[in-house]
Amino acid sequence: MITRGLAGLTVLSVLALAGCGGEDADVAESSASTPSAASSAPVSAADALRASVPDDKVAAYAYAATGACTPLSGVVDAPNKSASFTTSQAIPEVDGGSLAITFLALGADKPFVRFTIKPASLAKQMGITSKKWLAIDPAKITNYDESPFAYGGETDPLGASDLMGVAADVTSPTGQKFSGTLDLTKIADANPVLEAAEVTALGDKAKAVPFDAAIDAKTGNLSTFVVKVPAAGKVKAGNCTIKYSGYDTTKALAVPADAAKAPEVAYEMLNG
Repeated sequence: MITRGLAGLTVLSVLALAGCGGEDADVAESSASTPSAASSAPVSAADALRASVPDDKVAAYAYAATGACTPLSGVVDAPNKSASFTTSQAIPEVDGGSLAITFLALGADKPFVRFTIKPASLAKQMGITSKKWLAIDPAKITNYDESPFAYGGETDPLGASDLMGVAADVTSPTGQKFSGTLDLTKIADANPVLEAAEVTALGDKAKAVPFDAAIDAKTGNLSTFVVKVPAAGKVKAGNCTIKYSGYDTTKALAVPADAAKAPEVAYEMLNG
C-alpha cells in the first residue's frame, strides 16, 4: 500500500495513519453429441472481483478512503511510475487546528510535498506558511526508499486486493455489484480498514465482516469497496468506503509549476 513509511511522522501529536478468496467453478462438460468438446470454466464472482483491481497498465485514476477508516486520497499514475497521496487529521491541542499533507512521487527521484495547516497562526508557529508545492531532497529523507516519496509500483494504494484475499461467500447477482464477508483476523496487522487492536476487539465478528463492492461498467475496473464494520467494545459501527474513480478523466501527474525549495522545518516534520 502507498501508506508505507509513515509510522514516524509527527506534528504536535503523532499522526495515526492506518497505517487478494472465492470458490473455483466446475468445468462443465458438453453433451454426448459432442463428446470431445468441453466448455471453459465460468469465472467465479470472487475471481471477477479480484480481476477488477487496476494493474500497471491502467492510466491515471483517483482513489479515496472515507468513513470508518483513515481518510486517504490521491492519484495513481502507474504507466508513468507516479502517485500522489494525501492524509489529514485534526490537531486537538489547537482550537480548529488541522494538518493535511500531500506527497507527490514522480518516479523514484522527483519528490514533492504540500502542507495545508489551519489556522494560519498555527502554520506560522510551525514555520510553514506556504501552501505551494515544496521540492524535496531525497538525501534529506530518512529511509527514503520506504517513504511515500519514492514510487514503489503501487497499483492498489488502498489495499483492496488484500481485502479480497480474505473474502468468502462472494456473490454477484448482476456481474457488476458484489457482496460477501471478510476474515480480517487473517490480515490483522496489515489491512487498510482497522488497526490490529481494533480487529482483536471485534473478536469473532472480525471473521465475517460484511462488504459490498462494485466495478465500473465502462472499464471493468474496481469502483467501490465498502467494508461494513460492526460495533464491538470501543470500535464503533460504520462503513469504510474505498473508492477508485476517474479512470478516463484523471490527468497524468506532472512536476508542479510553482514548486519552491523545502525549508529545513519541513524535513524535521517529515522525518519526525
